Amino acid sequence: MHEEALLDNGVMADILPSDGVFSGRISGSDLAGAAGLYLLGFQAVDRDGNSSGSILVSFSAVAGVSPGRPVLSGCLVPDSIGPDGRSAVDLRISVTDPDGPADVDSVFCDVYPPYAAVPAGRIALFPARDIPTVGAPPDEYFTTADMRSLLTGSGVHRFRFCARDKAGLESIPVVREVPVVIPNDPPVLSGLSAPDTVDRNSEEPILLSIAVTDPQGASDIRRVYFNTTKPNGAPSSGNPFLMVDDGTSGDAVAGDGVYSLQVVISASNTLGNYRFDFYAQDNAGAVAGPVTRVITVIDSFPD
Repeated sequence: MHEEALLDNGVMADILPSDGVFSGRISGSDLAGAAGLYLLGFQAVDRDGNSSGSILVSFSAVAGVSPGRPVLSGCLVPDSIGPDGRSAVDLRISVTDPDGPADVDSVFCDVYPPYAAVPAGRIALFPARDIPTVGAPPDEYFTTADMRSLLTGSGVHRFRFCARDKAGLESIPVVREVPVVIPNDPPVLSGLSAPDTVDRNSEEPILLSIAVTDPQGASDIRRVYFNTTKPNGAPSSGNPFLMVDDGTSGDAVAGDGVYSLQVVISASNTLGNYRFDFYAQDNAGAVAGPVTRVITVIDSFPD
């Protein structure tokens, strides 16, 4: 029997540290070189010694020559990346393969944003031997990549390098953490669409819309909302009202950067001027606004 600890430390087989997903690897030597049907049992134990139930998984090991997978070494990444350095990020890594350099099919780097378990994108690296003028060792792979669309916020990003051979076998990954420092700018509000006057007897919903952009990209927008103030100066009990860009609640097109919400002014609403203050907040907590519109509620439209 072979026993192996699974780790959640973000190295080797594990992707993201401390995310609750534990990973490990087994090799032919762990199986004593014997072919046949094997049973894997998974169990968790807490610090007090309490054990979970076991989950059993079977797999078959076949006899034969162990195929050689690529091996990574000599990884080079920037010590840190600022806002101006994102357009040309140099990546280098050495790749050897027991079956020769021609057996390497692809070398790539997955870029993970802070705390993300899914990469923002994949960058391909190319062999230096194909470009003799580079002057690099023949086993080195490199690229200079534009990562402005991948590195959109500050924090420690993880660069996970991997090589794959022509049989589909992948190397043990190499992970490097790179601090990215980008000054944060708040969102920008524009193009407010809202009526000036509403008849409280119309019973028709009114549509409020506003366009929102963010210098760090649309994914940096955390929420868009408005607060209302009644004619007597009291805030509405429903504040804040969240607006959406998902094609619902009156929103015309999902993901177009225009946030909308339908509201209903009824006969029970007090007549007078209502103030609507529109805001947008990004993931760093920076708030844009208010953009203000006063909507007057009347009893009926004149003829």
